[in-house]
Amino acid sequence: MKGHVDPAVFAHGVTVSSAAQANAVPVAEYTVSAIVFAAKHVFIRADWYAHDRTAGDWRSGAGTGLFGRTIGIIGASRTGRFVLDRLRAHNVQLLLADPYVTTQEARALGAELVGTDELC
Repeated sequence: MKGHVDPAVFAHGVTVSSAAQANAVPVAEYTVSAIVFAAKHVFIRADWYAHDRTAGDWRSGAGTGLFGRTIGIIGASRTGRFVLDRLRAHNVQLLLADPYVTTQEARALGAELVGTDELC
C-alpha cells in the first residue's frame, strides 16, 4: 500500500489499510444490476405505470435486456474486472477503455480494448 501514500504517513506510525478488495464484489454486483435495470427500462416503466396505470402488456420485453448489446467499461480495476466477468454471461459485446491494459489482456478479460473517446 506504500505506493499510494506519502512515506511521511508511515514515519508517524500511521497504519494504512484498504477495503478495495472487500468492496469490489458488492460494487460490481450493484453495477451489473444497474446496467440490467437500465437496459430493461425498469425505472421508466415503473414511473409510467405509477402515473398512467393503464392496462399494458407488462410481459413484453421487446427491445429491452442485454442480449446482443454493446457495453463499455472504463477501467479494469478490481471492480471493473468483476463487472466484465459477470457481464460475459449475458452474451454482450464488451468494450474496455484502460490505458494500462494491453490488447491481449483485454481479450483475456473478454473485452475489446478501445480508447476513451471511442468508448464514449
